Amino acid sequence: MNNAKKIIRELVEEVIEEMTATGAVGGYMIPAAFRGHKSKKKTAERSMPGGKVVGKEDTDDTTVGEGESLTVRRDLNIMEARSRYRNFKESDMMKNHAKISYGINQAKKMLGEVEYLLNICERLKTEADVPTKSLWARTQPDMKEIHSRLKEIANRINRMGK
Repeated sequence: MNNAKKIIRELVEEVIEEMTATGAVGGYMIPAAFRGHKSKKKTAERSMPGGKVVGKEDTDDTTVGEGESLTVRRDLNIMEARSRYRNFKESDMMKNHAKISYGINQAKKMLGEVEYLLNICERLKTEADVPTKSLWARTQPDMKEIHSRLKEIANRINRMGK
């Protein structure tokens, strides 16, 4: 009987040791540990609805930390915008009027997200009694930019509706 207890105890200790060692291996607790490596091109394609990356992959792995700035080449942004527009325009998945309706619907959903975020910021500012003077120096210009951009969006909507 003692011999059986000794064997069982050794087996249990061995299993516990194995479980501890396996649980400590790096990567097992990361959700994307077994996903595989996707190229930046594939990742970029997934991030653009209906998008397709044209030309070379961007191989710059630079990350921007707090207090640093990232210089973006203007021509790359223009090329990306043209590519996204061209993909949207030349897609044969929908007729043009359906594409416009879909785009407006997506903009409405995104605007809902913006409105939600602004609502929670406004609520926190009110409930916590945060004075406007205590906001960061860039917050006031950001709020003015949001205001002017929303006015421009309203003007575009009015022009499209005519």
